Amino acid sequence: MMFRAHRTILMLFIALIIIFTLTSLCFIKILNRREEADAFKIKVHDYILSELPFVQEKFRQRHNFNDTLWDSFLKNTKTLTPNLKPEHVWNKVRSWVSKTQLYDPESPDLGNALGLLRSAKILKADVDSRGTQLKLLLTLEGGQQAVFKPKWYPIDKVIDGHVYAGKDRYGSEILALYLSAILHKPLTPLVTERNISLGREIVPVATKRLLST
Repeated sequence: MMFRAHRTILMLFIALIIIFTLTSLCFIKILNRREEADAFKIKVHDYILSELPFVQEKFRQRHNFNDTLWDSFLKNTKTLTPNLKPEHVWNKVRSWVSKTQLYDPESPDLGNALGLLRSAKILKADVDSRGTQLKLLLTLEGGQQAVFKPKWYPIDKVIDGHVYAGKDRYGSEILALYLSAILHKPLTPLVTERNISLGREIVPVATKRLLST
C-alpha cells in the first residue's frame, strides 16, 4: 500500500512538473511575440522619423480647418429648387463630368440631382449585367439612367472575411461621396439612398429579362 501511495504521489508530482513546464513555454512564446510586435512598431516609427527630412515644407505646416468647399458642398446637397424639369437637372449633371471630376461640389443643382435620384419616376427597369451581383439599371424621368443596388444587410452589419466578402453594401458608396468632397476629389458618382416598391415601381416597367431573373 505504501508503495502504491508513493507511486501515485510521484506520478502527480511529474504531472505537475509537465503542466508547469508547458505553461511556462506558452507564456514565454506569448511574451516573445509581444516583444517582436513592439520591436516592429519601433522599427516602423524610426523609419517614419527618418523620412521626415524629405517631406516637403508645405506638408509640415498645420493649418486651421476652414473648408469653404466642404461647407458649400453640404449646403448644396440640401438645396432643392421646386418645379424644375428633370431634363434641365440631368443636363446640368452631365455638364459637370470632366477628366478631374464627376460632380461639381459648388453647384446649387447638386441637391436637385440627389433629390431626383431619390424621387424621380422610374420609366424602365432592367438588369444591370455589369459585375457579379444583382443590380438594377433604372431609366428615370428625364432620360437619366441610374444603377440601383438593393439593401441586403442592416447598415451596421459587420461581414467577416476578406474585403469583398458578402453582398454589395451601398452605404460605403454614400460614404465615399462625402469623403470625396472632404478630400476635394470629386471623383465618385452621385449616390443616395432610395426606398423603392417592387410592386408599384419596378414590376410594371420591368423588362422581360428582369422579370425572368
